[in-house]
Amino acid sequence: MEIKFDKVSVLDKEISFEIESSGIYSFIGISKSIKTLILDLIGGNIIPENGEIQIRKNIKVGMCRSNPYEIIKNKIIKDYLRHILEINNYKDKHIEARISQSLKLVNLDNEILYKNINELSYKEAKKISLISSLIHNPKIIVIEDYTDGIIDSDKKEFARLIRVLKNKYKKIIIFLTKDTTFCYTTSDIIYLLNNEKIVQKGNKSILKNTNLLNKLGLEVPKIINFINECKKNNHELDEYDNILDIIKSIYREVK
Repeated sequence: MEIKFDKVSVLDKEISFEIESSGIYSFIGISKSIKTLILDLIGGNIIPENGEIQIRKNIKVGMCRSNPYEIIKNKIIKDYLRHILEINNYKDKHIEARISQSLKLVNLDNEILYKNINELSYKEAKKISLISSLIHNPKIIVIEDYTDGIIDSDKKEFARLIRVLKNKYKKIIIFLTKDTTFCYTTSDIIYLLNNEKIVQKGNKSILKNTNLLNKLGLEVPKIINFINECKKNNHELDEYDNILDIIKSIYREVK
């Protein structure tokens, strides 16, 4: 067991879940308050009123909040990242290399290190916030609403990164979001949220339940909408994770 919430409650919110191994775990809901609460409880910023939070001893946790400009205030990026490594007991001779490696992970140049967070574009600031959650090599990475406000190509880049973190480095990624389309293509386990609690758990197939998603105020993943429209026109499709594969399948049918 890596992390467990056992009937953890704060005010009127009660949360229970357990994560045992590396993977991408998505908590999907329109309410920002419960998603932020999960992040703060894992990070130890809030103490539950009832219940118990168990996190494996000596495990590191990285936190990436939705608003990157709130994370780093009036600091040069390099100084901020250096500080994170120093408090995590990285030796000075390794710090420069670690910072440089982290920038490469998200395709940023070293020049950005000498800027203030407020000088960065939203996309750049998001990437720096993500780096700050990864740079000290945590086992658990909690990421809040990362795909909000970024374009599809940036989402694809982010998806590739979190798959590498899961598959190569055996990380646990906890994704807090309302982005059903992104979660359908990336998640191993999905938790649906409503009325400040978890209402359903499953694999990505639960995102095919259009009635449930509509009830929860969540968008049906774009790919599911596309598949449903195709089926109306007698195109029987297999299971796909992306539109391009579906288009290829349809092309083979009509060729």
